[in-house]
Amino acid sequence: MADNRELPALMERLEKVERQSRVFRRWGIMVFVVAGVVLLIGQAAPKDLGISEKLITTEKLVLTDAAGRVRASLYADANGNGPSLVFYNLQGKPRMTLFVDQDEPQIDLSSAKEAGAATVRPQLIELTDSTGRVVSLNMRSSVAGFALEDASRVRAMFALNSDEPGLMLLDKTGNVATLLTDDEAGPGLGLWDTEGYSATLGVEGAMNPATGETKKTSAASLVLFDKEKKVIWKAP
Repeated sequence: MADNRELPALMERLEKVERQSRVFRRWGIMVFVVAGVVLLIGQAAPKDLGISEKLITTEKLVLTDAAGRVRASLYADANGNGPSLVFYNLQGKPRMTLFVDQDEPQIDLSSAKEAGAATVRPQLIELTDSTGRVVSLNMRSSVAGFALEDASRVRAMFALNSDEPGLMLLDKTGNVATLLTDDEAGPGLGLWDTEGYSATLGVEGAMNPATGETKKTSAASLVLFDKEKKVIWKAP
């Protein structure tokens, strides 16, 4: 039996062995976990998925929930457009799509029960309801404005064209029925019916057919025209 003088040395050796043993156990567990993860990834990877240490390449990624339903997908179409990121509801219908259309990014949103949709692009936002009516905000080129559409065509527009505001209402055939503007000459209101008659109220450059002279009217001026655009009444 070791005497008391040897006891501290034995205890120190025992503690050293135990520390080494704990380190070995920890490294052994870590190696086992890493090996298992690598094995699972190798078994779960689809055949068209290229895996390397720093890169994963594939034509399509699909995300499913616990029930196996597709909830999201990321892909590029056969023509090389895209990429497109699509989110689906529980019924498999797309509710949000993010994609690139001819180098222009776009977001499409579709509400539940097909009640409406929205499209967002640079300089353009469109909101659509279930009947096909559209409200859009357009800031392209030199025109910035709002437009209202029914199921077939634009029916109203409020725009700022080259720093000149205007409000335009169109009839069911797409012809201008009401036009309210404020340009360099001044404010003016124009009205047109489906038979060709029209009226102007406010500032307008009216030409005298006899002399060819153009005279600007005042804001209190009212002029009525027939189908041939001839003046049938005016005041003052």
